[in-house]
Amino acid sequence: MPSDDLVARRAALDEKRRRIEVLKAQKAERTRQAATSQKSAASAAANLRSYVDGLLSQKSEAPKAPTVTTPNGTQLPPPLPPAAPRASTSPSLRRAPPADTLCAQTQTEADDVADGAAGAEARLATENEARALQDRGSAASQSARKAVVEIAEQETKAPDLSSLSAKATLVERCLGERDVFDALFAPSVAAEAAASVNFPKNARTAFHRAGQACTGVAAIWDRPEAFVAAYAAPSSEFDACGAEDEGGVSVWSLASSKNCDVRFACESGVASVCCDPRHPSLILGGSQSGQLLMWDCRSQKCVGKSPLDRHAPHASAICALSIRDDGTCMTGSSDGVVCLWAPGMLERPLEKRLVVDARGVTLPVSCVDFADDGDVYVGCEAGSVSLATFGNTGDHTLTCELLGAHRGRVTCVKAHPAARRGAAATSDALGLRRRVLASASVDWTCRLRAGATPLGAPLDHGAHAYVSALAWSPQRASLVCTAASDGCARLWNAAGGAAIGSAETLSTSALTAVAFSADGRRVVVGDVNGTCTVAALEASVSCENAAEAARLDELLGASVD
Repeated sequence: MPSDDLVARRAALDEKRRRIEVLKAQKAERTRQAATSQKSAASAAANLRSYVDGLLSQKSEAPKAPTVTTPNGTQLPPPLPPAAPRASTSPSLRRAPPADTLCAQTQTEADDVADGAAGAEARLATENEARALQDRGSAASQSARKAVVEIAEQETKAPDLSSLSAKATLVERCLGERDVFDALFAPSVAAEAAASVNFPKNARTAFHRAGQACTGVAAIWDRPEAFVAAYAAPSSEFDACGAEDEGGVSVWSLASSKNCDVRFACESGVASVCCDPRHPSLILGGSQSGQLLMWDCRSQKCVGKSPLDRHAPHASAICALSIRDDGTCMTGSSDGVVCLWAPGMLERPLEKRLVVDARGVTLPVSCVDFADDGDVYVGCEAGSVSLATFGNTGDHTLTCELLGAHRGRVTCVKAHPAARRGAAATSDALGLRRRVLASASVDWTCRLRAGATPLGAPLDHGAHAYVSALAWSPQRASLVCTAASDGCARLWNAAGGAAIGSAETLSTSALTAVAFSADGRRVVVGDVNGTCTVAALEASVSCENAAEAARLDELLGASVD
């Protein structure tokens, strides 16, 4: 709203403009009257001069001389007329018409009016110039304040170090991965264009939960169109076990990408999740508070919790969770504790062990999975991948046998589906695939092993990206999917150690989890922004390939020999 001073100034200017217009109108009227008077006087003078000139131009008739008669009756001739006056050679002077006093007076009044109008216009121009100068000063002040604000924002804005980070990662890879990485190699554009598309863009569906990061995804075995996702407060890109904060679990379905089917809340973030193969409606989740929880989708309630007191099995977040076909569950935490839980019994674990190596040093656990014949695979933050066996030996430690090692933290270990029951185990006629293990790490690679024997060279994800998760296809024996920190997912052929197609971007943020659907036709990934993406696979990619399965068995047989 304008101030009172500004309103008063505007009113004064309007009054001055009105007076100037009145003066201009009076001046115009007087000028018109003066012009009319001048015309009348000029017309009268012209008429008078015309009349006088007409009189002067007329020729007067000479009077007749009187006739003179003598006494004898003789008439005398008339007298001669008087001689005409001589014409003067000097110019004739006419009397000038009298001055028109009315025109002089009118001109004086008009000049006074013009002087007053000119003064008013000068004052108005001065005021307008002063106001314009004030407006320019105000605009300059606003521009200066805006510039100061922009400078402050630039100073407080975090610098963009993405390019520096990429270069540092490149140098790090050159120093630590000379055997699998060539810094001078750059795939050609033609090769990338010729690569097949594994995840068509028109067959992708996104599911978002705002304000939280997705820490894990799991398939529901009797519902191929649905999946389970765990959420927690965002912390680092790859360590889902950050500060405690509210989290939960959501069940999503392709029938609706806007609203989840079921949503369970948790007092702390959920760091890992899986579904019970026997009862798909039961969901298990490991929380950042160190508590194991069980939810039932039918009653939509939490139906079981592990104790959360000084006798709690885990003193830190449960970052590793795996379940067997019989419902037995295994949990692991970064304090080196691994627990074995009976199906549906969360009051107390069957076994609680401290993971140690051959020298008795405690190993911080980062991921676990069940192997065949009751053995378990353990991935550690130091980069080691080990095999351990639970047993009623009375010892509270779990001694691990080293199978191999990465150059960084192990983010995921997954046994081949043939190590479990079901179609994958039935198709393994020779029983060789149940020993296959895949592990992912922050050293940019995924490694395949048959026991302690490596299967080919490490699978390099490329693009300077850390591999955060991996999953085996339940239908195609040699198909592995990896998810990386650059938002890309890549498919691999375990039989040949080669990539299938090129890496495809499924998210603009770092991926944290990946899983196949129960029928193997879809892949679901989760990222740090809370978005889960379901991407359908091409039929030629998801279906079983008998030739590849044969080559995988041949490779495994050679490793046994």
